[in-house]
Amino acid sequence: MDMTPQIGVMETENLNLSSNKEYVITYWEKNCELAIGSGTILSNKILQTKGSWHLHEIRFTGISGNVMLLFDPAGFIQELRLYPVNAKMTTYTYAPLIGMTSQCDASNKIIYYEYDGFSRLKFIRDENKNVLQQFDYKYQQAINQ
Repeated sequence: MDMTPQIGVMETENLNLSSNKEYVITYWEKNCELAIGSGTILSNKILQTKGSWHLHEIRFTGISGNVMLLFDPAGFIQELRLYPVNAKMTTYTYAPLIGMTSQCDASNKIIYYEYDGFSRLKFIRDENKNVLQQFDYKYQQAINQ
């Protein structure tokens, strides 16, 4: 049995990063640390924890061109973001033919959208799955003459 640790590699393409600018990577992980293949790490911290998931933020500089990310392929990574330090980013997920299923804002707060069997918005939930808004649909009764 081969006991050699496995390392996964993701490499970005066509980013045109500038080596004299500072960048941020944020990501949610479960049993999986992420490392940058080169450059200078300015900070690496966990911003929040939800169950077994951890939100990490890595600030770095000194990379021009593309970024090589190293990780343990046995773990899980979600919501990976790479952006300049002064930028604000909002990301969205969608279900085809239904609509937006989640939104993650610049401060990493997630809002979830749930739909009923007719693809109508039913609930809007916060990151803890608490109901923020509920939608009920009622059809107008026919007018009998």
